[in-house]
Amino acid sequence: GKLVCGASGNQTSPRVAQYDGNETIITWEDDRNSYIDAYYQILNGDGNGILNGDGVSACSGDWDIIKPRVKAENSVAYIVWEDRRNGWTSDIYAQKINSSGSTVWGAGKEICISEESQTEPRLTTDGSGGVFFVWEDQRNSDDSGIDIYAQHVNSGGSITHNSNGELICDAENKQFNPLVRNGGSGQALIIWGDQRTGGSYGLFVQRLRTSGTSLTDN
Repeated sequence: GKLVCGASGNQTSPRVAQYDGNETIITWEDDRNSYIDAYYQILNGDGNGILNGDGVSACSGDWDIIKPRVKAENSVAYIVWEDRRNGWTSDIYAQKINSSGSTVWGAGKEICISEESQTEPRLTTDGSGGVFFVWEDQRNSDDSGIDIYAQHVNSGGSITHNSNGELICDAENKQFNPLVRNGGSGQALIIWGDQRTGGSYGLFVQRLRTSGTSLTDN
């Protein structure tokens, strides 16, 4: 195998996506600086890193930045993670990587900083230089358990839905493990596990457009 990062501390939970052509981008959890940060590297077709030898920080700080995920298209990549800079609960932040391999959004763009925890973020590119995000959300946990929320950021970096996310499902009991895929024409398809019946699990799907959801509520 090729050494991607040999920095001090632990480097764990790698995730990888095609960056462009035969180049790939890989992101991982990194605790070289005592706290857990998110780092990334771009690999050429021979598996060699083309950025700094032990990777570049997508986000670093004196708080935990965990579970990074990455998707890319046409030499533009997005990394999303759970972020605890605002307290012990997790929020969702993201970073954009441009075609030169550099970060665009400073210490990360706020995707959701609602009350309680937002966890397990997933993402997909939108085909037009932007990105869709989806996650598990506990802001309504006193009433209905874990819900599903989503957000879209366009190629210019602007949030296109409600500031802390578009509600996808708040049915009874918990909704979990959401995934999102490009649905074409500026829309996304979101699927998740659902325990609304109180017993067995089901699968539900929703379509998200720039104007909001378009299938049956929940």
